[in-house]
Amino acid sequence: MNLNTLKLLLPVVAVTIQNNSASTLIPPFLQDLNMPVVAIGTLISLNPIFALLSRLPVGMAYRHSRARLLIGVGVIVMGITNFLYSFVTGSVSFAIVHSVNGFAYGAVTTLYMAFYVDSLPSERGGQWETSGCQFGLHRLQPLLGQVHQYLVLR
Repeated sequence: MNLNTLKLLLPVVAVTIQNNSASTLIPPFLQDLNMPVVAIGTLISLNPIFALLSRLPVGMAYRHSRARLLIGVGVIVMGITNFLYSFVTGSVSFAIVHSVNGFAYGAVTTLYMAFYVDSLPSERGGQWETSGCQFGLHRLQPLLGQVHQYLVLR
């Protein structure tokens, strides 16, 4: 992987790290709001559901000419919702903020990966490289989970 390709991937890695870090901090935050465990699980699941729901319409709206604008709007919405987490006082306000954050996260990652594929030189076969990478990661997750379970949780 050359330096220019790495520079293209760093923002999406940063957004993913932020989203995963938030998902680690949210359960204790919701416990402090005295929510039952069932409600916490339901509320946490809204983020990935809305991230998944955003991918198709955002992918259909993608055009290389307006990619930077759409990515910028998505990142701004993510930033605003991250700020709004501090004003959450109950389950309804959390559900709204968390759902919008999930939708924005799904939109940003979808748009950025499409932008990444469009930015690769055509002779590299970027579409096949990206889909192959996604398939490989999808296949490796269960294997890595089993290795972790064997080595760490044993």
